[in-house]
Amino acid sequence: MSYPKNKKFLGTKNSNVVVCKRGLVQGPKGILKQMIAVSCPPDAVTYSSIIWGLCNSGRAGEAERILKEAERRWLTLTVLSYTPLIHRYSLQGKVLTASNLLLEMMEKGHPPDRVACGALIHGLVNSGEIQAALSIRGKMMERGVVPDAAIFNTLISGLYKKGMVPAARDLLVEMLNLNILPDEFIYATLLDGFIRNGDLSEARRLFCFLGEKSIPHGVVVYNAMIKGYCRFGLMSEAILCADELKKKGMQPDGFTYTTLIDGYVKQHDMNAALRVFTEMKRQRCRPNVITYSALINGFSGEGNFERAQQLIRGMRSVGLVPNVVTHSILIGNACKAGELERAAVFFKEMLLDRCCPNDVTFHYLLNGLVHAVPHLHAVDEDGLHGYEGSLLLEMFRSMIADGWDPWLAAYNSIILFLCQHRMLKSALELRDKMQAKGCAMDAVTFLFLLHGFCVEGRSSEWGGVLGCNFQRQELEISLKYTLLLDRHTNQGIKSEASAIFSSLFEDLKSEKGLNYG
Repeated sequence: MSYPKNKKFLGTKNSNVVVCKRGLVQGPKGILKQMIAVSCPPDAVTYSSIIWGLCNSGRAGEAERILKEAERRWLTLTVLSYTPLIHRYSLQGKVLTASNLLLEMMEKGHPPDRVACGALIHGLVNSGEIQAALSIRGKMMERGVVPDAAIFNTLISGLYKKGMVPAARDLLVEMLNLNILPDEFIYATLLDGFIRNGDLSEARRLFCFLGEKSIPHGVVVYNAMIKGYCRFGLMSEAILCADELKKKGMQPDGFTYTTLIDGYVKQHDMNAALRVFTEMKRQRCRPNVITYSALINGFSGEGNFERAQQLIRGMRSVGLVPNVVTHSILIGNACKAGELERAAVFFKEMLLDRCCPNDVTFHYLLNGLVHAVPHLHAVDEDGLHGYEGSLLLEMFRSMIADGWDPWLAAYNSIILFLCQHRMLKSALELRDKMQAKGCAMDAVTFLFLLHGFCVEGRSSEWGGVLGCNFQRQELEISLKYTLLLDRHTNQGIKSEASAIFSSLFEDLKSEKGLNYG
C-alpha cells in the first residue's frame, strides 16, 4: 500500500502526540485538516495532545478554540483535555476563565483531578482570592480528591500573606490529620509566615525544632530563616545561619547571597554587602538582576550614582539587562536626592532599554517633578538644551512658567517623553491614570499624544482615540508647545504632529468664528 506524500506521518495519531508535546505545534488547524484529508479523522487523544502543545507554548486562546471544535465534533473529551487550559489560564492570572472551564468540565461528568484544581488554586491565591481558593479545596474534598502537600503549601502561604495566621495554622492541623507530611517547602512557608507577621521568636522555635528532631530540611528552609534575620536587621544571626548551612555540606544559592546583600544594604553597610557579593562570585554563584539591583539601591541611595552606574555596566557585561525594578530604583533615588537631570537621564535609559515603566516609576517621577517646583530656578535653563533629559525638564519648566497645575505639567511632560521614545501604549495608559486622579486631558496632552501616534507611523489612527474639544486660551497657549516640540524632536522643522495640530487649530478657529488678529 502506498501513502500520499507525508500521509504516513500525518495519519499516525501517536506521531502527532509527540509533535504537540515537544511544543512543535505550528499550525494545529493544518494538522487536523490534513488528517481528515487522508481519511484519518483525529480522535479525542489527538485533540487533547494539540491542546496540551498549544498551552505549553502559551497559546491558551488558540487551544480553547481547538477544545470547542472537538466538542462540536461530539468527541468524548476527558479531564486531560481541560487540565492544560485550566493550568495555563491560571498561570496567566485569568482565574475566572479557568474557573469556568473547571465548572464546564464537571458539568460534562469529568471529576476534577488534583492537577487541575491545584493549578486553579495557585492562580486564585496569586490573584489574592484566598477564599475562592479555599472553596475549590473544599469541593475537591467533597468529591474525594485529597489535596497534596503542594496545594496545602499554596493555601497556607496565601493565608499568611493575608495575615490570616489562625486559619493557616488550622489548615496545617487539617493537613496533618490527613496524614500528609509537611515537606521542606511547607516548613519554609511556615517560617516565612511567622516572619511576615512579625513573629521572629515563633520562627526561631520552629527552626530549632526541625534541628532537634532531625527533620530533614535543606537550603529552602535555611533561606527562609536567613531572610527573617535580615528582615529584622539581625545580620550576625543571618551570617551564622548561612555558616551552619555550609557546615552541613550544603551550598548557599543565589537567593542566600542576594538576601544577605540586601540585608546589609538595608543596614547601610555597603562594605559588608560588597564582601558577600565578592564571596558569591568566588563560589561561582552567578549574581542575577535582583542581586545587582540590591547593590545599585544601596549605592544610589547614598548618592553614589557613579558606583551605581558602574554596577549597571557590570550587569550588561555579563548579559544581564536591568529590569523595571532596577531602573525605578535609580530614578527614585535620583528624585529623592533632588537630582532631576540625573533622574531624566535614567528615565531615558529605561525607555531605550524598551523597559515599560510601572506605577512605582511614575510615582517617583511625578513626585520628584512636583516637589521640585519651588527649586526649578536651580536648574540651569540655558544648559538644559542638548542635555539628555532636556525634553522632559524643559517642557515641565515651560508649563509651570505658563501657569499650569504642577501635577498636570508633570503628567504631560512624562507623556511627551514616552511618546518621543515610541512608548505610546504606556503614554496612553498614563493618560488614563492621570484622568482617574482628576487631572483632565488638555490641549497639550492632546498634542503630545498626537506626536506619539505620528512617531510610531500611526497618524491616521489618532481620531479614534483622542478627543479634540478645547477652549480658546488652551489653543493659544498650546501653539507655543508645537515650537518647543519641533525644536527638540525635529531640529526646528515642523513635525507631522505640529502640522496636524496647526491644521486642527485653524479649522477650530473657523468653526467657532474666533478672531485672533
